[in-house]
Amino acid sequence: MSSPFLWPALRISALYALFGWVWIVFSDQAVEALVSDPGLRALMQTYKGAFFVCLTAGLLFVLLCGELRTRERDRARLRALLDEQVVLLSELHHRVKNNMQTAVGLVELQAAQFADPADRARLADCARRIRALGLVHEALSREGGQGLVHMDRYLDSLGGELLHAYDGQRRGVTLEVDGGGVVLGVDRATFLGLALAELLTNAFKHAFPAGTGGTVRVTLRADGDWLEAEVADDGPGLPTDLDPDTVQSMGMTILGGLTAQMRGSLEFFGPPGTRAVLRVPREGAGGPEDARRAGGAEGGAAT
Repeated sequence: MSSPFLWPALRISALYALFGWVWIVFSDQAVEALVSDPGLRALMQTYKGAFFVCLTAGLLFVLLCGELRTRERDRARLRALLDEQVVLLSELHHRVKNNMQTAVGLVELQAAQFADPADRARLADCARRIRALGLVHEALSREGGQGLVHMDRYLDSLGGELLHAYDGQRRGVTLEVDGGGVVLGVDRATFLGLALAELLTNAFKHAFPAGTGGTVRVTLRADGDWLEAEVADDGPGLPTDLDPDTVQSMGMTILGGLTAQMRGSLEFFGPPGTRAVLRVPREGAGGPEDARRAGGAEGGAAT
């Protein structure tokens, strides 16, 4: 028996036992003192038993109604506290998102002060990563503080932001998104979103040479306890002299760290085109073999 119900049950049982004991002792004494005829005394004992059943039923009814009213008041207080917590969490995520947008604005303002295009590009990449984090909190705010991220909507927002940032529509680049109906907690969604942001950035920046267009596809599938995320393009593919496991860049350093943190694996395929397949446990960490596979993903194509 669970503890929330143990004390009320013991209290009602104790009151019932006390009332029954008092009734039996004193009612028998009263009948013997007041009635001398044995036949009438037997009849009185019968009436006394019936009256005792009715009286105890009424007593139990009153006690149970009191307990139910108390529990209903407790449930109402808990519902009010839960509703307040949901509102506060939603407001918290909304404010975090706004703070990150402010940080993005400051980084972009700082970038405008640099004359070197390479420095501006580095700060633009930094702003993009902050924006990817902000999208997680925007999704959490939209879900009413439930702590869950619907990856279909999140990937739509993330892909659309990056497509606009790299002028994809003007260049003839289209984006296809399939989140597979996956819903994740905030930690897994944050890590996975950052990793997919790096892979999408790779595709938008390097998949299509100047003057050509194409399609970038991002898909997410749940396979039991595992998630498989894929970013693919129909460009010319990686150069034959480029080994993703040996190229060093900030983007791939981040990708390697995120993959290792999630205890997953990252592999590149192609040509034709380029496919990056990221496989991670759905929740928590994978086994030792997954950690060893993640170690090999710390190289990769340049971001």
